[in-house]
Amino acid sequence: MSKKEEKDKKTGAWNYYVVDLQKKEVKLTKKKCPRCGNFLAFHEEGRKRYYCGNCHYTEFVAT
Repeated sequence: MSKKEEKDKKTGAWNYYVVDLQKKEVKLTKKKCPRCGNFLAFHEEGRKRYYCGNCHYTEFVAT
């Protein structure tokens, strides 16, 4: 990825939600941590898992 592409990449909390205006509902695209409520990061290298960087909660994906 070039530096221009990295600069143009938009990040923020609004990327974690999908809004359906017809049904008038908001859905999350990422899982939330059951301990602290932050969003969980998904890691594919090694064993697939969800990880919380705040409280170190780890949830492994069964394959």
